[in-house]
Amino acid sequence: MLLFTLFVAFLTVILLTPLVRWVSIQFRVEDASTESRKVHKGAIPTMGGVAICVSVIASFLVGCWLSPELAQLVDKGLWVILLGSMFICVAGMLDDVVNLDFKTKFVLQIAIAGFTVFFGEHRITEILNPFGENIALVEPFSSLLTVVWIVGICNAVNLIDGLDGLAAGVVGIGAATMMVISMLYSDSALMLSYGAISGATLGFLRYNFNPATIFMGDTGALFIGYLMACLPLFHAPSATDGIIWIQVLILGFPIADTLLAPVRRLLSGSHPFKADREHIHHRLMFFIGLSHKHTVLRIYGISIVLCVAALLTILATQASGQKGKIFIYLISITVAILGAFGLKRLGYFTAIVRRPILGYLTARRAKSVLIKSNAMHRLRDHEVDSQ
Repeated sequence: MLLFTLFVAFLTVILLTPLVRWVSIQFRVEDASTESRKVHKGAIPTMGGVAICVSVIASFLVGCWLSPELAQLVDKGLWVILLGSMFICVAGMLDDVVNLDFKTKFVLQIAIAGFTVFFGEHRITEILNPFGENIALVEPFSSLLTVVWIVGICNAVNLIDGLDGLAAGVVGIGAATMMVISMLYSDSALMLSYGAISGATLGFLRYNFNPATIFMGDTGALFIGYLMACLPLFHAPSATDGIIWIQVLILGFPIADTLLAPVRRLLSGSHPFKADREHIHHRLMFFIGLSHKHTVLRIYGISIVLCVAALLTILATQASGQKGKIFIYLISITVAILGAFGLKRLGYFTAIVRRPILGYLTARRAKSVLIKSNAMHRLRDHEVDSQ
């Protein structure tokens, strides 16, 4: 059934994307390369996420229809997620069509995440503690953290959708890994869900890999980001201890880029939500000098390494119990250190920290000199008037 669901999602997106592209062109829902931060040329249709959404949901429903035993394993919370994914898809379509401002997008995302938490049956209820019992979260902190998690992952996937095939490939690799993890925990419903996401995103690369003929847009990025954020909350109880950490590891690249973006913008004096050309994939292209394709393939490689680390962590957790939790933190710390070296190689510590601080100090020094100069001029004018 897993292979069938994956195949249905893959085939559906292959057949549906050309139709979605034609409709997008007819209604002029396109991304024109008029902004300096854009790396593509010409106008590219941006409604590809509709094909991904239809493919994922259709393949999952077909799988449940053909396997009544599997349908019985799907609880209320998973149906709420599917409904919420449709809502986030509509919100993304609105943004692709009318270009919503960031405040409106955040309000819609928070509302949909709140809907998921309120009507769903699962949320983040504890924080992993490698040295003892997990730290339990009480309300409203549990719900608030879950909403932040959902909105954060949605935007993390959306932010890396800046190069052809980048978001689709990274999420496809991550979904395939989570599918394997679901198999290890014998969670058939989630295995089917991740299989559908993996099949749809990897099939979409047929049209989205460089040179892309269609983009997934906010429609697709928010949709797959929402699913990747919500589905880990519904893993088998034996996996809940560290499954969020595993998802953080699997989506380490988009999460790191998202956390870095507002920090570097604030330090450089820009608005934290103002789009720019300083994301990690931009740096790989314009600072290191990689081509468009090589940049995407390099990030695919990073994602594969992170996913292998996540699988090793799961195996260690199953084999060692409490010691496996410590292994999760050791892997996370190792990845963070290697990531810091990578950011240094990309010039972030120079461009983001040193220069803005020096610029800030220079500006303060210049301001001080200007104040003293004005004070001297006023003193001289006063002396002249006195004479």
